[in-house]
Amino acid sequence: MSPLKRVTKSDCNHLLWTGGWDSTFRLLQLVLEEKKEVRPYYIVTAQDSTGREVDTMIRIRGAIIKKYPHAKKLIKPVHYFEERAIADDREITDAYVRLKKSKPVKRQYERFARF
Repeated sequence: MSPLKRVTKSDCNHLLWTGGWDSTFRLLQLVLEEKKEVRPYYIVTAQDSTGREVDTMIRIRGAIIKKYPHAKKLIKPVHYFEERAIADDREITDAYVRLKKSKPVKRQYERFARF
């Protein structure tokens, strides 16, 4: 079962946040433009980049709140999930394998889809 299926429905927007450009843009869009509450999620992996990504998210959140104090109540604490806790999904994995044959696709996208 996906971790998100265990989350109760609310007005909160659920966002997979990596600290990268795309997910940070979406966080800013939801919070600053749409004034919506966001529950960020992060997948903890054994990659060397995990510490750097978490540190980046902490610094970004701090910078947002410093410049836009109202954002503090809109950006909820990050929920962390271990990669190994994400259930296998044969359909998603098979689609990833097929896609990878024709395009260079990183494994993280298969993991993100299963999450």
